[in-house]
Amino acid sequence: MVIQLVDRNQEMCDAWAKEFMGCDDVVIFCGDFFTPETDCIVSPTNSFGFMDGGLDGVITKRLGTQVQKNVQDRIKEGHIGEMLVGQAIIVPTENKKTPYCISAPTMRVSMNIENTVNVYLAAKAIFSLLLDSDSMKLIGVHKVTISGLGTGVGNVPPEICAMQMRQAYDEIWLGKGTFPHSLNDAITKHRLYI
Repeated sequence: MVIQLVDRNQEMCDAWAKEFMGCDDVVIFCGDFFTPETDCIVSPTNSFGFMDGGLDGVITKRLGTQVQKNVQDRIKEGHIGEMLVGQAIIVPTENKKTPYCISAPTMRVSMNIENTVNVYLAAKAIFSLLLDSDSMKLIGVHKVTISGLGTGVGNVPPEICAMQMRQAYDEIWLGKGTFPHSLNDAITKHRLYI
């Protein structure tokens, strides 16, 4: 699978280039989110699946309001009416050019998440979902496009976003995650991500 990190912000792309250097399955593209061909885009939405602002608003404008409806239907059915930061779902977009959308909230509602690990948690959820390679191949997902999570409304600096995304990539995608030996280890690790 190819992971395409796409953003208009040059600082975001530079931060990714530094963090993801040597990752053969990661491609960085600085420009319009919809320029690279992809099977699946990631919507860094809120816990309720409202897709009317920021990148979500662009996704709705480009692909249609059915994407929000499909996301919200899944949230209502399987997530007790709210998808927590750290969870992700994949839904059909009903658009032939970009057939799937992963919804992975970076925030509960529109808010500043600058001093949180929300990007890390959202990225872990995305990579966990993508790691089910049999399911992804079955539905035809070979390329996924992800933006700078939390860098718009969430106000997360590009270098923090890139670092948290890389930590999630290492732990989930590369399988390097380890369980902390103690609560102090967990606290230390948590503080490193902010």
